Amino acid sequence: MTSCFCGRSLSFSNCCQPLILGHQKAITAEQLMRSRYSAFVVGNLDYLLSTQIPLVSQDEFDLSAHIKWTKLIVKNSIQGEDKDQHGHVLFEAHFNDLTSGKLGIHSELSEFKKVNGDWKYVLPNH
Repeated sequence: MTSCFCGRSLSFSNCCQPLILGHQKAITAEQLMRSRYSAFVVGNLDYLLSTQIPLVSQDEFDLSAHIKWTKLIVKNSIQGEDKDQHGHVLFEAHFNDLTSGKLGIHSELSEFKKVNGDWKYVLPNH
């Protein structure tokens, strides 16, 4: 069995895919962050747009075809449990820039908020 893109030992079909397909909701901020990473890997723009605030148009979203996401490392989760309304997740997303051939790491302390009972990623600088 291959691990999910998000780094958990479950298969994609038993981990992030049910969230991305709308069959399940994220219970924690970290679970939403992991599923959003997997959505980047599989190129599911609809899921990425629907799980963030504020809403942006598809034209404003960069889902670069020249980036191949290779590994996710969750460093820390702060709050973001089911009972919480806010949470933060510190992570590193490793990638390969297929245009330049260079490897890179996107590090971020992401903010999450519950909106009508659903976890949402808060776009930075908004």
